[in-house]
Amino acid sequence: MLTWIIVLVLLLLFLILPVGVDAAFVRSQLTLKCKIGPLRLQLLPGKPGKQRKERPRKARPEKQKKPKAEAKLKLTKEDIFALLRIFFRALKRFRAHLSIDLLRLHWTAGAADPYDAVIQYGALNAGLHTLYPLAHAALHIREEDLRTDLSYELTKPELEARVVATLQIWEIGLIGICTGAAALRWYCNKRRTARGAKQPVAQKGT
Repeated sequence: MLTWIIVLVLLLLFLILPVGVDAAFVRSQLTLKCKIGPLRLQLLPGKPGKQRKERPRKARPEKQKKPKAEAKLKLTKEDIFALLRIFFRALKRFRAHLSIDLLRLHWTAGAADPYDAVIQYGALNAGLHTLYPLAHAALHIREEDLRTDLSYELTKPELEARVVATLQIWEIGLIGICTGAAALRWYCNKRRTARGAKQPVAQKGT
């Protein structure tokens, strides 16, 4: 009994484990990390690896390619729209479960001409005031840090940004199961329709 309790607890901890990305843009350099619970695996910039000596490859006899069988199912315009609906429903579920753990944006407006810097600063603040309510309506933002500044010493704008977005394992599985079930249902209906269309033709031949 104790073993089953431990297994269930471990399974529960695995299902609620958050996974996602941690992307940052600081000093014109992009950093991308994969987040798995408390761990972060760096993807960009990649670590410099050792250069390996390339060995000459032996020439292999070319294999004759067999002609591929033509696809039995042909997509119509209605099929494409049906698949697009499945795709957009998956995006809607993804957006509903996605958590923005951190949204940081520090923008310092700057230009060679101080007048252009002031225009840039005003346009930036107007854009943020417009997009701010839209972002909160579409996404779950837990922590945010948005700052704008104006500098007459800079000849070009400076940007520092960081986004940490996560999903839990069970949420990813739920999205995959719902999307896969909808795609499988479409495929079965398509096959059933294709078989029904071929059946009268076969009867005529007999």
